Amino acid sequence: MRPTSIIWLGVILATGAAVFSVKTAVAGLEEELLAVRKEIARDHDAIHVLKAEWSYLNQPTRLADLAKRHLPGLQPIATVQYAELGRLELLLWKGGEAPPAATPSSSQPPPAGSAAVASVGSSTPPAAAPRKGAQ
Repeated sequence: MRPTSIIWLGVILATGAAVFSVKTAVAGLEEELLAVRKEIARDHDAIHVLKAEWSYLNQPTRLADLAKRHLPGLQPIATVQYAELGRLELLLWKGGEAPPAATPSSSQPPPAGSAAVASVGSSTPPAAAPRKGAQ
């Protein structure tokens, strides 16, 4: 055999070995890709199930029924429970008399910066606090 034929035979064998190794690597990657796609499909299905479950669990009628069943003493906040922020210290005072530093007279308006706390749907809106720089 001629030396060039031996060289070409070596090149052909090396090319065949390289093609075979690339083919097996590609087959392994295709299997891995298939496994990842199956996992993605399972995750999509799980997300779909979880969204449906979340939608069911957050139905307002179901939540209201659960609240009535498990929280029987829960009542809406009464409007008498709201007060001006200036009187908060007096309302929280548990002693028989008002605290010495907080004895405002009923004829004085609340201090600047304090706002009335109003419930949703009440007829009187909360007092607006003055803006900085506004005159």
